[in-house]
Amino acid sequence: MTVDKRPRITLFKKDISEITAFLTDGTTPQGLSPVQKQTFIAKASRYTLIQGVLYGIKEDSPLLAVAEDDPAALAEALTELHTRNHLDMKTMYLAALDRYTGFRRQAIQNFIRNCLICQRNQPLKRSSQMKSIVASHRWEQLMVGCIDLQAYSEFNDGFQWIIIALDSYSKFIYALPTKTKSSNQVCMFLESLFYVEGAPKILHTDNGPEFINSHVQELCAKYKIKHARSRTRHLQSQGQVERANQTITRKLYKAMQECGLSNRWIDLLGKTVATYNLTAHRAINTTPMKMFRGRPGFNVLPPEVIVDDDEYYVSSEEDIVGAEGTIFLGEARASNSAPHSQDEVSDDNVKHKSL
Repeated sequence: MTVDKRPRITLFKKDISEITAFLTDGTTPQGLSPVQKQTFIAKASRYTLIQGVLYGIKEDSPLLAVAEDDPAALAEALTELHTRNHLDMKTMYLAALDRYTGFRRQAIQNFIRNCLICQRNQPLKRSSQMKSIVASHRWEQLMVGCIDLQAYSEFNDGFQWIIIALDSYSKFIYALPTKTKSSNQVCMFLESLFYVEGAPKILHTDNGPEFINSHVQELCAKYKIKHARSRTRHLQSQGQVERANQTITRKLYKAMQECGLSNRWIDLLGKTVATYNLTAHRAINTTPMKMFRGRPGFNVLPPEVIVDDDEYYVSSEEDIVGAEGTIFLGEARASNSAPHSQDEVSDDNVKHKSL
């Protein structure tokens, strides 16, 4: 088994300067005892220079060394990680593990606490006990719910709802913006997913009329799917999809604030779903994209990528899957934006670990 040599120690500007000098010409700091010198050389062996810049050695890609007492370098690294998608503490830390080394979690925690947009969009804390739903493989159990955005319909071409389908195993989501949440619309959405991914063993929904009807019953019978039902918005049994709905809603609001689109979410949905699917999720310790598709996707969503829902129309359910996991049927329109790399997690009681 290959050992991951990524450094997990805190670095200061003096450390980076000394290690850089040693890797450049073999110079060790003055005044070290033989034991201290041996320790320093062992420490320096975990780093390398790339075009004169210090990086930590990591199996798949090097980690840029950032000193904890270098405010400018630290701010640049954390701004790049956070401000495009406003990641939460745990997600941002997991993302930083793949790109940087040298600073502690506390630096990330302090940065997020000072973000004005994050302060205005804090999630409501709930203490309800979640019901555990255990899936043994991808697409075994599918959870479906709806996001109510009726209040913004006049600003979004009449679109009032987002139907969310979440794979319980990988946390990967598909989303459908729709003007209604009728049983026919729900069935079209689900069957379009079945054409692409196959039918799941179990379909989890609440007891809303859009899910409890003869059309959904016939669809489940057709594909031999067990339909598990719970009370509407019952967090204990529908917790996974309800949490995904909260996260998508919050990310949409943040994106609208950043783009100056205070009421128009339809143009931002594709990018938001892509961000969710390509962001590390605490329950699986990786991204939904990597767990679901077996590939990581892009690490960074270029800021110049703009979601443009006029790129193409989809007129039938056969051509339904956008690269970002957003489903568009009939009159719904799609964007073809490149995806970026969740679940929100409280940063309370987080231990100060170094990257």
